[in-house]
Amino acid sequence: PLVGLGNIFLLQDRYADAVTNYSRALQLNPAERNVPAGLAIAYALLGRLDEAEQTARRAIERNRNDAANYTALGLIMYSRGNLPEAERAYRRSFELDPRNPLLPYQVGEVLRAQKRYADALPFYRQALSLINPQEQIYQPSILAAFGSTLLRLGQLDEAAKRYARIIQLVPGSPVAVSSHSNLGLIYYAKGDFAQARQNWQEAARLNTTYAPVRIGLLILDRKLKEALEQLEAYTKTSAGDVDGWLMLGDVRRALGDEEDARVAYVRAGQIAPEYAVLPRPSLQSLITPAMQ
Repeated sequence: PLVGLGNIFLLQDRYADAVTNYSRALQLNPAERNVPAGLAIAYALLGRLDEAEQTARRAIERNRNDAANYTALGLIMYSRGNLPEAERAYRRSFELDPRNPLLPYQVGEVLRAQKRYADALPFYRQALSLINPQEQIYQPSILAAFGSTLLRLGQLDEAAKRYARIIQLVPGSPVAVSSHSNLGLIYYAKGDFAQARQNWQEAARLNTTYAPVRIGLLILDRKLKEALEQLEAYTKTSAGDVDGWLMLGDVRRALGDEEDARVAYVRAGQIAPEYAVLPRPSLQSLITPAMQ
């Protein structure tokens, strides 16, 4: 009963209660094999990373063929920012449990965190191929990660398919909101301003907090100077967002500031070169006489 309660509390995000029940279960039966991984994960989600790592490593020493122990260690190492070790742990977990769709997804995520986008793609494909009807709940998250990775690699049409599928599967959900935002960026980049507007407006209707959606709508409403001001501020606070820099370059170029536009495009290229190298849309049709 204690192990079962621990599992329930973990699923309910009641991590302290999970720790209490798992710990009691281990006190009663130190050889209990189904507890250490859950206990390590609960510790990690409470931010108690030292205890989490010690628990996971002890579990691996006792049983080197339990995928759950390596999954727990992968989560802990990811939380610590030790991505190479997280990758090794997740890969080992997937080797031990090759039918679990969450494990290749986790490998893909740690590769994506290292900006190894091309390496991540096969793992997302494997994860999607392993999903059965009882695991459909995981599909939107995997598709979102897959779409983001394809986008960073400049594969806009393939990324758009994944975002459209998410919207079909879970309309109105948080992951669908971000999918509308990203579809808007894709259509905007391809110069299809009508489709960009449609997706950005839907994201705004669903209360997105992603600033480039609001700024993109300003651009499409021909408010380029206002968009420029907001993009200048946004790229200072969110310097790692490649789309912010690309949009800044677009607006600067449209307003005749070619030199500063190049600076923004170069910055974008440093973040996501395969994406930033794609042709950018012309905003000349949005220029009003007053801007010239």
